[in-house]
Amino acid sequence: MDVEFARFELFDILMSAYPEINRKLDKVCKKAGSGGSAV
Repeated sequence: MDVEFARFELFDILMSAYPEINRKLDKVCKKAGSGGSAV
C-alpha cells in the first residue's frame, strides 16, 4: 500500500470520528470541572 494513501485514509477516518471524540472529551472535561474541551 502507498504510504501517502495510507496516511490520507487515516486522516479521513480521524476527521470523521473527530466530532464523536470531541463530544466525549467535552463530557470528561466538564466532569473534571474545566468547563469544556481544551481544543
